[in-house]
Amino acid sequence: MGQSLTLLNSSLIRKFQGEGSGLIIKINKAKTPISKLRAVYLAIYNRLPTQPETSYILRQLKSDPNFDFKDLPRVLLKTKQFIFKN
Repeated sequence: MGQSLTLLNSSLIRKFQGEGSGLIIKINKAKTPISKLRAVYLAIYNRLPTQPETSYILRQLKSDPNFDFKDLPRVLLKTKQFIFKN
């Protein structure tokens, strides 16, 4: 539990999302929303997104004009799946 609290409150997440981070560079280079999503999932979960995950994110992208793939790593890093399984 201590590790999960450290991760949630650490500067690591801010560094991971910084403009010079490898993931942000990959997101910026990706041409399509699907390729951006795949880059994020491979970096965070070491797998591709499932069909339901892909559908959900694409719906969010269409419905929210402020959706930014650069925010997705922070969200995924704070999920139970990442904190307790990875």
